[in-house]
Amino acid sequence: MDDYNYDENDNTINQQPQQTPPQQTPPQMPPQMQPVPPKPKNGFGTASLVFGILAIPGCMTVWFGIIFAVVAIVFAIISRINIGHFDGKATAGLTLGIIFLILSLLLFWMVLVMLQNPEFMEQMNSIMQQYQQEYSIPYDGTSGNTLHIMNLFR
Repeated sequence: MDDYNYDENDNTINQQPQQTPPQQTPPQMPPQMQPVPPKPKNGFGTASLVFGILAIPGCMTVWFGIIFAVVAIVFAIISRINIGHFDGKATAGLTLGIIFLILSLLLFWMVLVMLQNPEFMEQMNSIMQQYQQEYSIPYDGTSGNTLHIMNLFR
């Protein structure tokens, strides 16, 4: 049989599309979806970041700055041990902890140096006397209800 048909009205040739059998392709299966394991929870990394942030205002009180900074550093190290690497929170906590530990220790050292300076101590005592006189608080330098800075470090 030929692939051409003649139209009876105008005798033109119409070509029919050839029918080819469909190619046999193997059915495509969707790629095997492996479940993505959830990220391990990093509570120590979060705690490190929180204590690192608390070390910022704690730096002004020296003791809290040192405590919060050391805890932030320790929690960052524990986080590193637990998950095998420093994640962003642990890195931020470690960085803040180191920075504010250094600043707190520097502030602590400066306070100790200033308190050992006799001129500074005299100025502090004169400021305390002026304060107590202004608010009518008796000042004799030895009474229990007044603060005499020189007696704190003797």
